[in-house]
Amino acid sequence: MYEFTDGFVVVNFNGKYGVIDSIGRKIIPFRFDEITEISSGKAAVRKGSKWAFIDLHDRIIPVKFNYNKAFAFHKGFAIVEIKSKWGVIDEKGMLVISPQYDELKLIANNVFVARRDSLYGLIDPNHNVLVPVEYEKYTVYENEFVLLMKAGDRLWYNTRSFDVIRKESAE
Repeated sequence: MYEFTDGFVVVNFNGKYGVIDSIGRKIIPFRFDEITEISSGKAAVRKGSKWAFIDLHDRIIPVKFNYNKAFAFHKGFAIVEIKSKWGVIDEKGMLVISPQYDELKLIANNVFVARRDSLYGLIDPNHNVLVPVEYEKYTVYENEFVLLMKAGDRLWYNTRSFDVIRKESAE
């Protein structure tokens, strides 16, 4: 059993997952192979090897079991994998970042670290490039500041104000 979120909890019963409310009423029948945490009234669900999203009325959010992997919604967005590439959908199930990255991670304030091959950059949910995908390493500090590094260059980015606050070059 998971923790209650907004009065609901994911439960495993006889090997299948469903959702119940705080008084034990079945909200989502026990028919899924896996369910992520409930967030914003939605959850990612897996049947076999494919993922989809459902709301708490047991309605699938547009795409039926099309994702290879899916993570819970956070701040209105969910990271999904399609054909070994990662993208982002909004709460209506619409792709807002097309699946083209080898890795995506939501770090703070709806800023995503994007990895393509072995390089990192920062993007927002509108697919605006905040920092180009050309840095070799990154570190997140206090969920607000990101340090990106490559060949002696260092760039500090503030996810709250959405700007580069400092850039240092080895040259």
